[in-house]
Amino acid sequence: SKGSLNFLLGDSGSGKSTFLALIAGEVAPPKGTIFIDTADLYDYSQSQICSQVSLVTQIPMLFDDTIWNNLTLGIDYPKSIVEKCCKECQIDDLIANKGGYSTIVEEAGQNFSIGERQRMCLARALLQNKPILLLDEVTSGLDEQNAKSIEQIIEHIAKNKTVICVSH
Repeated sequence: SKGSLNFLLGDSGSGKSTFLALIAGEVAPPKGTIFIDTADLYDYSQSQICSQVSLVTQIPMLFDDTIWNNLTLGIDYPKSIVEKCCKECQIDDLIANKGGYSTIVEEAGQNFSIGERQRMCLARALLQNKPILLLDEVTSGLDEQNAKSIEQIIEHIAKNKTVICVSH
């Protein structure tokens, strides 16, 4: 439900990521039905599902492009909204220190730490403002300080969205 933070815990290989892929409509179940509220998920088109669900994976997906384009994915958001999302995800100072939104993100974000890349992906998901946010092991491989920071961001985001976090 909206405003909820849900966790799915399990051993490696137990199907947690597959579960998220099913909810995101990326794969169809071999049998059975998935319901969102009272509706069969597969009664919706892929574009309808995508309009409702954001997915952030454990490997942050960044492109060889500007910070701005990595955040907005080419959508014309007002700068004030982008800045607000970056502040909420604690990357506003980082962006300023790196030279601003026009700074180039190198291939796969290699000029940023894993924690910084993950915050950028969370800001992108927050910017998209979809009601369901799926997080697949987003703190995996992070040091304790970065993991706690990401967890605080997730708790804040979950106040207005349905958030499902997968972890082991």
